Parts: sequence; C-alpha cells; structure tokens
Amino acid sequence: MAAIAEGGVDGGWSADQVGAQVGAASGQRLTVDNVRYLISIAVTLGFGFVLGFRIETSPLAAVMACLLLLVFALAMCWVSAFIGMMVKSAQAVQWWGFLLMFPLVFGSNILTSTNSMPGWLQAFVKVNPVTYLTEAERALLIGGPAATAVERSLLWAVGIFVVFAPLAVAAYRRRT
Repeated sequence: MAAIAEGGVDGGWSADQVGAQVGAASGQRLTVDNVRYLISIAVTLGFGFVLGFRIETSPLAAVMACLLLLVFALAMCWVSAFIGMMVKSAQAVQWWGFLLMFPLVFGSNILTSTNSMPGWLQAFVKVNPVTYLTEAERALLIGGPAATAVERSLLWAVGIFVVFAPLAVAAYRRRT
C-alpha cells in the first residue's frame, strides 16, 4: 500500500485509480488481518489446552470471547495504520507501536492482580482498556460476571476505532 500511496506502482496512476487500489488493498488487508487474528486465537487456545487450560463456560460464551478479542484487535489495527502513516519506516512503526503497547499490556491486570500493585499504578490499571478486555476474556472463558467488562471493552474498541480510523484516513490522504 505504501507504493500505491506514493503515486502507484508505476508512478503513472491517476488519483481515482490510486483510490480504488487503496480501497481494494484495505479490504484485502482487513480480511488478511481477520484470518491472522483468528489463527492466533485458535493457536493460543490450542496451546492453552495442551498446557491444561479448560474453557469453563458455554460454547456460546467462548465464541463471544473470541469475537470480542477480534473486534478489539481490529480496532487496534487503526492505531497501527495511523502510526504507519505518520512515520517514515517500518522500524519506526514497530518502535512507536511497542512504545504504545508496552504500558497498555504491562500496566494492566494480565499478569497480576490490580490489588497487588502500588496505588499510583492501580489508578492507571483501573481505566486501562486492556484491563477491561482481560476481565471480559476471563469472565467469558472461565466464568464470572462478564457484562460490565464486555461492555467497557466494546466501548473502548469503538472509541479507539472512532478516534484512529479517521486519523489514519486523514493521514493517508495527506500523504497521497
């Protein structure tokens, strides 16, 4: 897509042709991302099963957990797309993406309970979208109250999409 954004593969395409190609490439990219995420979810659940993890809820709840994770991952794709439009190299995209994801992942309750963290960190953890996603996934896969965590995860996913999709599209239009 970067080649298309910079005037087309052969440099002689019109703006309409570039727009059509980017639209097609974006649709293909979303399909590829969906498949990649579904494979990642299946592999993770498979390894978890081998290591002794068992889904303790209904098949419907397990499917909902997978769909929630997929929705959240697709929302986060727009963050990556925006970063990709704002920086000049693949290494910079990776660096900025890591810089963003590091506090979201490690400043959440994925690895340890919120109560075991210092007070200042608990304040961040309690509003972290990854914390809500983790709580929702745990509830949907091993049981417990899920409604609030699922609702907040979906709201975060929608919020991330609403903010970063227009930013990524605007950044793309500025580059082309």
